[in-house]
Amino acid sequence: MTKPLFTGRIPISSESFTHFKADLIKNTKIDIRLIDTTNIFNIYVCSITPGDFSVTKREQGIKVDFDKFTKILCQFFLDLQNNEMIATFEKLTLKNQNEEIFKFTFLENNMFRNIVRLELLFYKPDDTEFRKYLSDLITRFEEDNVKLIRENLSLRDAFKQKSDEFTKVCEESETMLNDLKSKNEKLFQNNCLLEDENESLKNGHKKLEKRISDMNKIIENCKDDQEKASKLEVKNSTILRDLEELKRNLKKLEDENEILNKENRDFRDELKKVKRKFGDKEIRDLEQKEEIKMYIKEIDARKKEKKAIEEKFQTLQEAFYEKDLKLKEYERMNNALMKKLENAQSVYEHFYKKNVGNDLSDDVSNFTNLRPESPPHK
Repeated sequence: MTKPLFTGRIPISSESFTHFKADLIKNTKIDIRLIDTTNIFNIYVCSITPGDFSVTKREQGIKVDFDKFTKILCQFFLDLQNNEMIATFEKLTLKNQNEEIFKFTFLENNMFRNIVRLELLFYKPDDTEFRKYLSDLITRFEEDNVKLIRENLSLRDAFKQKSDEFTKVCEESETMLNDLKSKNEKLFQNNCLLEDENESLKNGHKKLEKRISDMNKIIENCKDDQEKASKLEVKNSTILRDLEELKRNLKKLEDENEILNKENRDFRDELKKVKRKFGDKEIRDLEQKEEIKMYIKEIDARKKEKKAIEEKFQTLQEAFYEKDLKLKEYERMNNALMKKLENAQSVYEHFYKKNVGNDLSDDVSNFTNLRPESPPHK
């Protein structure tokens, strides 16, 4: 049996048929069979010899040779399968002819009008051609049967192999399932234990949170105390600056007082010299009297100035004493705040080391940054 160049279902525009199975075979001639898909014994044949092709070529204006015509004919059938062309099949009525002839037309589908590409004449086969068709059909069935038997054997072997593999996989799956069940039971027991432990941890966590809130309050109080200590430090520094200024002013006043005392001593010595020089005699020279009066007035003025300086010095000493008392009071308050802060820090570290752990590392780092400030330098 010659292998067909084309075989397949094609759509037909006809009153009696909708689909044909077409076979295209080429030996020395071209044989085309159209088989009714609803009745395989209803067939139509078309044989084209090179001589018949010459007549058809002349009648239909075909421009290709016989070999190329075969390829184009195969392409026409493929276009029919892909709905790129349409085909009609109709019976011809001819006078003085007893044989039934059918016309198969290849049409190019166009929006304006269908263009005829090729027309072929088909007829009912005679007994010889019908036997040949049946022989080809039986041969094809036998070949298909052999292929099916081989495929069936290969599928049976593959099925057996897959069945063995599936059985093995099922056994392994059952073993794994049993192992997983035992593991699941163990995990369930461990989960129950972990849930109990989790509950206890939650309770402990709540207690720790309460303690942490208390310690946070203590930290806030310590921060407030530290702010107060900082403010006291600022006040202490201000007081120290004022004390330094008072000391400088006091030193200036002491220097001025020393100068005045020296001048006063000089005036007294000079006055004594004058008294010794003149004794109890009456001083006749008015200029000397005026000079003595001037010296006396200057001495009195210096005495008054000295007295004012002494009073101012006394006032500064009293202010310095009061500032010194305030400074000592501030230092005492600062020391008390530092002790309070150190006590709070030691209590917090005690609770942290005992209960908290790594979850409170950030709070501890923040708390340890709270250091008491150094006392003011005297």
